[in-house]
Amino acid sequence: MGKEVTIAYGNEIQLTRIGKKQQQIFLKFSPAFKEAQLKELKGKSLSVFICYALHSNNEGYTWVDDKTIKKETGYDNTREARQNLIKKGYLYQERLKNKKNQVKDYIYRIFQPIETNKTFLIRGMELSVFSNPCPSKSPGQVF
Repeated sequence: MGKEVTIAYGNEIQLTRIGKKQQQIFLKFSPAFKEAQLKELKGKSLSVFICYALHSNNEGYTWVDDKTIKKETGYDNTREARQNLIKKGYLYQERLKNKKNQVKDYIYRIFQPIETNKTFLIRGMELSVFSNPCPSKSPGQVF
């Protein structure tokens, strides 16, 4: 049974004086998640995984920073949890570079490898996957 979580995007009407609509992100956990993944992810790792998922786009990409993850999960050190998620194939991570080949940020993806030919607009910068002479990362490879 494969790893899965459903991320749903939609509009939710807030009942306020101004009747404001906002895009909301929802996670749906299937019985498959409960039966397999819930046993594998506990505590900090589960909390960090949910945070990455809630910040992901419709392709599973996320570039949420450590400061935000720490604020939203309440954990001061999330590095070990992130490494655990990468090792178990819940999260993929690659470095991103700018047009001058300077490493600038990280990109993460839920459950799937990161496409090397993609360009991302992150915090106002156009970034692409840092080309590394070694083969692409697979679950279990942490850097």
